Amino acid sequence: MFVLICLLVSILFVPLAHSQNADLYYQQGMDFAKLQRWEEAKKAFISGLHQSPNDKRFPTELAGIAFRQHQNALAKSYLHRALKLDRNDNYVLEFLGTIYLLDGNLQAALLHWNKIGRPQIENIKISGNLKINASLLDHAFVFSPLSLLKRSDLEETMARLQLLEIFPRCSFELSPRSDEKFDLLFHALERNGAGDTTLGAVLSFFRGLPYLTIYPEFYNLRNQAINFNSLLRWDSDKRRIFLSLSGPIASDPKYRIRLDLDGRNEDWRIPSVRQNFRLKQAEASFGVDAILNAQWKVTNSIAFSDSTLDADLFNEGRAADYKIQLVHHYGFPEQKIELRSFAGATVGRLFHHSSDVFSQIEAGSELKLSVMRASFRFGKSLGTIPFTHEYILGVDQDNDLWLRAHNGLRKNKGVLPMGRDFVLINWEADKQIYRHPFFQVKVGPFIDSGRTYDTSPLLGSHQWLFDAGFQTKVRVLNSITTVLVVGRDIRSRTNTFYLNIEK
Repeated sequence: MFVLICLLVSILFVPLAHSQNADLYYQQGMDFAKLQRWEEAKKAFISGLHQSPNDKRFPTELAGIAFRQHQNALAKSYLHRALKLDRNDNYVLEFLGTIYLLDGNLQAALLHWNKIGRPQIENIKISGNLKINASLLDHAFVFSPLSLLKRSDLEETMARLQLLEIFPRCSFELSPRSDEKFDLLFHALERNGAGDTTLGAVLSFFRGLPYLTIYPEFYNLRNQAINFNSLLRWDSDKRRIFLSLSGPIASDPKYRIRLDLDGRNEDWRIPSVRQNFRLKQAEASFGVDAILNAQWKVTNSIAFSDSTLDADLFNEGRAADYKIQLVHHYGFPEQKIELRSFAGATVGRLFHHSSDVFSQIEAGSELKLSVMRASFRFGKSLGTIPFTHEYILGVDQDNDLWLRAHNGLRKNKGVLPMGRDFVLINWEADKQIYRHPFFQVKVGPFIDSGRTYDTSPLLGSHQWLFDAGFQTKVRVLNSITTVLVVGRDIRSRTNTFYLNIEK
């Protein structure tokens, strides 16, 4: 009977005592905070949090103290804890959004502010003297003055600006007003003509000179984001000329039309093939890219080609194909994580003897986290594909499936692993070690692994390949990036050292 009475007393009165103690700690903390005795206030609030872990007042006040002491990361941690207790607390959402904004993370700020109907923007202002047509730029902005700035609208706007292909760097900034509204400022680095500066234009034009290549390029023609890109290579083993003209459709930045012409005359030396052979190809393609919404983009293209080989080893001749690719982009702004995934398919016909139909499927994902990037890609071929549709793994000016210790920059075509199917995994980390108004320096390790497959014994890597190494990136005038790579092919135990210059 005595035990039953004690149990009843504990059930009725202990929670009340805990509540009274929590209120006492809260009042003590508030009293110390008014006197700006932050350490005493912090101790009182922490004691109250231990006493009553489900009381949102304590993590909220601890966040305020951390913010006062310029500990924004700790303040955000406490505010997230308060949000778990009450996801609709307007004060916490406002506070958390403000901290993210002060940290320069606008998307994370909008993630929380949008839940309470903020921020209201009054004006949209353009910083600098941009040459792009004002109407075209206005159509790229999904939002408008005197409205709520939504995170989805900002993301779709960024996607449209990227599709214009004249802004290598751009960003938005909220400027507070006295009426609790904001002005939205647009900052952008704009490409015009051959380059905004003579030095930048020269560096871009001659960036491929070590490999006997030049890149004549002209951007934002007629101020309509019409771009001309080209490549001219006079290497006797890798002759190539490539021309590309692109621009918005009907001055709508959601759609971009593209016309490409490509001609090659290359000497191929595949190690498993006893004889060298010459590849000649001419190709014309027509494509349209479209922004569907903030997260989805689709690309379409139709290509016609004619290729000849002076060896009866692989498939050649006239071919036509249609390619479609869906790209999905999703961000986790609080963690500064970006995830990009894509899936694409190619359907074509090789007009050779029996007019073979072929298809190829590609898919992959890329994860960006702070200074780290990791990606996974694969491709699969069905039917009789042209020789020029074989996948190639390794470093080459005409290839983006990189194994960075397999260097084909100064070698003949065919020395890199190739096949009908492939799997490729890349990982790298870049840490900025020096920043200057004219250049930036980043360093970091990389690891690559991949394999090619083929039904022909002459092609395919026949085993998994592993590369590892270290790279240094120097970006000059926000125009070109020189990449110094020191890598090792783990399988063959060979080292490689090279420079690559990227746009």
